[in-house]
Amino acid sequence: MSQKRVKIPKKTEDEVMFKSRGNCYCGKRGDEIHHIDKNPANNDFDNLVLVCHDDHDEASVTNGLKKRLSPAQIKKRRNDLYKQNEEKSRMELKHYSTTLKKLTDENLYRASLDAAITLEIIKIGREYNLEQDWSKRSEILWKLKMYSDRSGIRISHEIINFLSRASDYVRAGMPVEVADTILNVILEYFPYPENPKDKKLTVQIAETCGHIAFGISYDAFIHLGNLAVAGSGLEILNIYIREVKN
Repeated sequence: MSQKRVKIPKKTEDEVMFKSRGNCYCGKRGDEIHHIDKNPANNDFDNLVLVCHDDHDEASVTNGLKKRLSPAQIKKRRNDLYKQNEEKSRMELKHYSTTLKKLTDENLYRASLDAAITLEIIKIGREYNLEQDWSKRSEILWKLKMYSDRSGIRISHEIINFLSRASDYVRAGMPVEVADTILNVILEYFPYPENPKDKKLTVQIAETCGHIAFGISYDAFIHLGNLAVAGSGLEILNIYIREVKN
């Protein structure tokens, strides 16, 4: 008999997100918090690990995650990630201690705001992955637009990376409403930076848009036969083409 899921306390969830820096131990951006012992009622911190969507799919397979990792192996990889992040934090603090005099109130505010929004994006991603109702998924994606007036290029990068993962669901029957929402959020967040230093990241974002466009269009044409969904993908492709030409 399966055990009833118990909501993870916010304090515990925040600790997992902080320790992992929002990443799966494989290096990808984390999407969901997995219960290592497969007991959804056991929300002990040591029983939780943030995993990407691919690894979480594998978690339902008997004997564990990819490559049939045992619970002990999963914990070891997770703990190794935590140690690496702690070391990075120490190095960053060491760096900041030598550059603190150059730190402005505006830079500090921008960094803090970006960090807070990034955590919210991760939570929206988890909500999207767990929801099965397509109309509700569209509503979840619209939540991303609330940060548009406070976003910088880093947030644009985070959001469009998330949309890249969200677009993997086309073959599952994605309706045009969701495809259009993905298009609208991309139009809202695609950066047009004035600072030449941001050009490289803008190109990376454009390339991600190209992958999203191809994935949506191809899957809509080949697997769904849905021209309306494919049309949303082609509109996203126009963004990629415009940026590449420039």
